[in-house]
Amino acid sequence: MVLRENWQLGRALVVVLLYWGFFCLRPVWSRSHRHVFNIEEAPYTRLCQTKNILTVNGKYPGPTIRAYRGDTVIVEVYNRANTNITLHWYGYFLRDHLIEEATYTRLCRTKSILTVNGQFPGPTIYARHGDTVVIKAFNRADQNITLHWHGVKQPRNPWSDGPAYITQCPIKPGASFTYRIVFSTEEGTLWWHAHSDWARATVHGAIVVYPELGGAAFPFPRPHQHFLIVLGEWWKRDVNEVLGEMLQTGGVPNVSDAFTINGEPGDLYPCSKRGMQ
Repeated sequence: MVLRENWQLGRALVVVLLYWGFFCLRPVWSRSHRHVFNIEEAPYTRLCQTKNILTVNGKYPGPTIRAYRGDTVIVEVYNRANTNITLHWYGYFLRDHLIEEATYTRLCRTKSILTVNGQFPGPTIYARHGDTVVIKAFNRADQNITLHWHGVKQPRNPWSDGPAYITQCPIKPGASFTYRIVFSTEEGTLWWHAHSDWARATVHGAIVVYPELGGAAFPFPRPHQHFLIVLGEWWKRDVNEVLGEMLQTGGVPNVSDAFTINGEPGDLYPCSKRGMQ
């Protein structure tokens, strides 16, 4: 970001570079976009009362900035208000989650499992404190599905929390749903998972939330290196069959056939990947 100020005119020229972290569609070439922001008061009526509020170009909320990855956005800011002001550009990431079946072999047996983008465990979401991550989930499976962001508070944003039939209807096969994940106070390692029956057995992954850029450091001595460890279970049978049998008999579900670390059963199980302890 480059900031040039002209105190007499009360004017600021702000150049915002959109780095690779802004996961938008990529054009063939990068472009420059120029916006003019007039910081000014405007009267708005809400709850039967009218008052002056600070706005950008008289709009509340302010104008939306749209760009592609690699583009340069130039925002020319004129302060027409009677108070000092600065603008901050929060991280906002857009990612696609394709829910689909994929073939995996574990414990000498191959079967189709439900995955996100064909990965087991699913993709890791990286963000920083204060970021907003937008996930567009496409359901290419043959069953309903929702996604839940475990440990994320989601203040005033329950419709993106994920529990089926509680905060949203399930995503039907062939349909899609856009989740808006607000990392308001979270830092550290969390996880996300499906929130429909037992789909979470294979539809899950990690969330890594780093401290805010330019903000406080880690709440512990900075580690030399980070390693993600995702603990899970593996059933030789289809997990929906295990669930159906449990519901039919009223008993407890059959125990899993293996514990997994990052999707692998480890050396003590047959036909397992070497190097997993």
